[in-house]
Amino acid sequence: MGVSPTIPLTMTCDPTMLLDSSEYDEIAERSEIKPTGKYILCYFLDYAFNPEPALTKVLEQIQHKLNIPIVMLGQRKSNFNGEIKVINDIGPCEFAYLMKHAEYVLTSSFHGLMFSLINRKPFTAIIPDPKSGDCRIKDMLDYLKMSKCYIQADEANPKIFEGKVYEDEAENSIKSLITSSQKYLKEICK
Repeated sequence: MGVSPTIPLTMTCDPTMLLDSSEYDEIAERSEIKPTGKYILCYFLDYAFNPEPALTKVLEQIQHKLNIPIVMLGQRKSNFNGEIKVINDIGPCEFAYLMKHAEYVLTSSFHGLMFSLINRKPFTAIIPDPKSGDCRIKDMLDYLKMSKCYIQADEANPKIFEGKVYEDEAENSIKSLITSSQKYLKEICK
């Protein structure tokens, strides 16, 4: 048996980021759900890890700061006592619309993060304990110089970042990752 060639690892962006936010507009406009007014979008997945207690505490901070309604995708499994509008069983059009029009996004989902970045929405990402093995959100935000935007799920007293999320360094990192990913994918597809 021969020796296998060494293939260098190359970090590329998630495929959703290869499209510009305007390219998702046609999909978003076909949404059958179009809330009026401003809202905080809460999209978390709890099959991989429990986002509590951080989820409730962060929801309280964001709701107090913005004083606008909360729209939650999926089942309500939060300890938050405030009013939440729960939306179930949505498709890609509704997801794209809700992400695009949210005033703020709170998520524990990697694709919730991706669409926050695509639409340049202020956000807080809740991440699992790094020992869990799922480091995608943490790694991506560290790479993009946006680590101030995530909170670990088991954090008892989390504080949301209240500054400008998309500073020049973060914007440059996002654009650079997309550009280098496009270049790499074009090269390997020759």
